[in-house]
Order: sequence, then C-alpha cells, then structure tokens
Amino acid sequence: MLSAIDLTVGFTRPSQRALLENMNLSLEMGRVVCLLGPNGAGKTTLLRTLIGMHPPIHGRVQLNGDDIHRLSRRNLARRIGVVLTDRVMPAMMTAYELVSLGRQPYTGWLGALSLRDQEIVEMVLEATHTGMFASRLVSELSDGERQRVFVARALAQQPDLLVLDEPTAFLDLPHRVELMTLLRQLTREQHCAALISTHDLDLALRFADEIWLLDGRGGFATGTPAALSENGAFTRAFGIAFDLYQHHTI
Repeated sequence: MLSAIDLTVGFTRPSQRALLENMNLSLEMGRVVCLLGPNGAGKTTLLRTLIGMHPPIHGRVQLNGDDIHRLSRRNLARRIGVVLTDRVMPAMMTAYELVSLGRQPYTGWLGALSLRDQEIVEMVLEATHTGMFASRLVSELSDGERQRVFVARALAQQPDLLVLDEPTAFLDLPHRVELMTLLRQLTREQHCAALISTHDLDLALRFADEIWLLDGRGGFATGTPAALSENGAFTRAFGIAFDLYQHHTI
C-alpha cells in the first residue's frame, strides 16, 4: 500500500544534507510498523517525507501506486490520518467536535456534517472507545483519553494509512499498552495500516508486525522483531546487547 523507492531523505536548506539514503520500504494493509532508532537518527524527517510534508532529496513515495508528493492536500487528507506530537490543543472543544474535524476533507472547513458523516463519527467513537466522554471538553480529558480522541479524529478521515509520531510519549504504562492494543485492533478491523514512530522499544517488540530500524549513522534495517534481534540489528543501533526472548536488554 505505502512504498518508498530509492528514497533519500534529509535537509535541503540552507544546504543539502542526506540523513538516510537509497531506502526501499513497503507497508501492507492490516499491518503495524514501528519506526525505531536513537535520537537524531532521522525518524521524524523520514516520517514527514513519507506523508508528503517534507520533500525527498531523491526517490519517490507511493500510496496505492500514486506519487504521494503529487497528490492534493485534500486527497492526501482523505487517505492518510496523522497524529503528530506537535498538534494544537483545542481549548474549548468537545471530544465529539474534535473527532468531527476528521470529516473536513469531505465537508470543507465550513461544511455541515451530513447524516453519513455523523454515522462515521459515531462509528469511530465506538471503535476507539471514546463515546463515553464525547461530550466532555478535550482539555478536561486525561492524557490517555485525549490521545484516543486524536486517533479517533484521524480515523474519521477513513484513511488507508494511520501515521503516529510518538503516540505513547506522555502516557503511563497501562495507557501505553491500551493505545497500542487499540491501534493493532483498528488496523485489522478498519482495513488500514499503521506507521508508528516511537522510542518505546518494549511496546514495539510486542505489537509491531514489522520494525523499521534506524541506527543513527545513516544505516537502516527492516524485519520482524525476531529477525532483527537474531541478526544483531538492535545491538548495532542502540549499542547494547539485546535478547528479545528475555524481553529486556542484558
């Protein structure tokens, strides 16, 4: 569904500098991929390039065969739901109103929700278990509740791909597990895929179908958690010995 072909990403201003070169990646429907790597490895730059927010230095990114950097913003918003760490916090908006904003690619900024739009909002509220606090202000929700609402807003776009940048960063352990469980469930039930940038190695190992691993030196590896553990990729990336089967670093 999502594929990167000979992709080189990095900075173009004030001078060109590549962070990651000649990558070939693919993400299939119904799967969860976690993007891992040390700080400064290029995770955010790669993520933003893959969703069309940052131009590639070389190569291309395709979504179901279409060049992602040639799609209109409206078309892109219908096909990719994004939850970034630097999102704006709505002060006086209910959870229902925030989730409803996910329908903007179909209604426009001032468009009223049709009956179909309302049905989709209700459906994603149920799917994300956020209906119980739909009438509460977003500012009054806990971190875990708020994060689920932002996922619901992205899901209301009916995207092929959900992209989340550090979605568990400010959550305690039970809410981190709850959110990752939800995302894995949604990819299966909603027939979409999820790409998650995270520092949470333990959760990535538990919930990811595949891991894209950056080593911080321009290198990258892809594979299942077991495969990357067996070939030493985690050790090379993080500089520590690692045993997947004991579920901790040694």
